[in-house]
Amino acid sequence: MKDLIAALCVTAVVACGPSVRGDADSDDGDDSAGSADTGPGDASDGADAGTAPGSASADDGPMTSADGTGDPTDGGPPPADGTQVAAGENFVDAFFTPNGLIVVHAGGAQLVARDGTLVLDYASPRTITAADWADELLVLADAASFVTLDAEFAVVGTGLLTESCLGVAITSGARVACGPENDWDRVFYTYDAIGGELLATSMPYTYNGIPMRRVPGFDEFVSVTHDLSPSDFHLYAVDAASDTVVYVNESPYHGDFAVRLGYAFAGDPATHVITEQGHLLLIHGDGCVIGSVFESGCFIKDGELGTLPADASTYDSLREAADGTVYGLVGSGDYYYTDPPCQSSCTLQHIDVTNRLVLGESTISTSREFNFLRPDPAGGGVAVIAAATAPFYYAFDANSTGFEVLYYSL
Repeated sequence: MKDLIAALCVTAVVACGPSVRGDADSDDGDDSAGSADTGPGDASDGADAGTAPGSASADDGPMTSADGTGDPTDGGPPPADGTQVAAGENFVDAFFTPNGLIVVHAGGAQLVARDGTLVLDYASPRTITAADWADELLVLADAASFVTLDAEFAVVGTGLLTESCLGVAITSGARVACGPENDWDRVFYTYDAIGGELLATSMPYTYNGIPMRRVPGFDEFVSVTHDLSPSDFHLYAVDAASDTVVYVNESPYHGDFAVRLGYAFAGDPATHVITEQGHLLLIHGDGCVIGSVFESGCFIKDGELGTLPADASTYDSLREAADGTVYGLVGSGDYYYTDPPCQSSCTLQHIDVTNRLVLGESTISTSREFNFLRPDPAGGGVAVIAAATAPFYYAFDANSTGFEVLYYSL
């Protein structure tokens, strides 16, 4: 029976909640351990009481897209510049794959082709709080559990959480690191993304930031100080032997320059982070090792991108592409703005990091407060997600939770 349900889950536009187990012990008849089917929701997890797996509450705002279904093996040709390929409510994250763009919102996840055709749809029984995509796996975490989907949205793993995750990072061996919402005595949990078991629990860490992004090519992730000043980059590693999340160190500058969430990585495996002001910081400098608590060799100044226009001081958002280039959206210069920064217009750049050159520019406009870039791995294009709200961003326009995804070739 489980095989039949799992087969239905991969059918395009069929919503399946994480009640289908994907672990290796399949037919033992015990769905209690590792299953995300934990019963009726409550006010704390964002779902209406009695919500059945595979559906989302109306407040979660399921995403809308073009009608129709597609083949989840090809993302299709790029559309005309500025084409809206998706829209919805309560944006969480987005990941470009060879099959198209995965857009995660509070109510679930959808795979859309480059022209906006809805290819695959997954509806969560509870509000999604964090997501990551790596190694052909999509991990979605909610207040009580996580579910792991493959590239065709088949459920391949589920697990119950010790604490709810506000950040997740997939590392090698199908392990997923989970960070809860607190920044005081914050404990990280490492889970088997397929079997669902808790593998390790870290020691507590304080004031190292909540947002988590996996470092390309390493079993590491970066957190950024949130709601504290000065803000810094912090590096964590997932130990290969024990599976435990271990703190490595932080950037040593403590306020010399702005550290925000719109940074990009350079290289794969990553060698640097690029800040929104265009500073290149060497991630693994001399002494950037576990145990180097009192002297940091991590995130060391190592050059400038040098591609900001003369009248601009910061990027609103940066993001690395699969080919080693970076896309940047030139910012307004005012971080605490109350109007959408690109409502009139913004400059979108495609940047050659190695040679410090702008490969192409385009003028775009968006109507939302926050803008996020997701480069197309097929090359020559980028999705711009314009959102009224987003995790870890303070929204001035509290009356809206909408987002839209626009595609640009550049």
